Amino acid sequence: MSINELAHLVKEASIKLAGVKAEQKNNALAQIAEALKNSKEEIIAANQVDLRRCREENLPDPLLK
Repeated sequence: MSINELAHLVKEASIKLAGVKAEQKNNALAQIAEALKNSKEEIIAANQVDLRRCREENLPDPLLK
């Protein structure tokens, strides 16, 4: 997917979200937060793999923070 395609999808989603009630948005955000908490270990492990790979490819440290 190109950047332009992604930007178009984001714009469409933002238009749809503009019509959603605050309570629904808050509920969705709470569910997302809960899913992130439940996936914390997997996210950290995947991040460590990415950081290791980037260091092996000699990416500058400021890009890794």
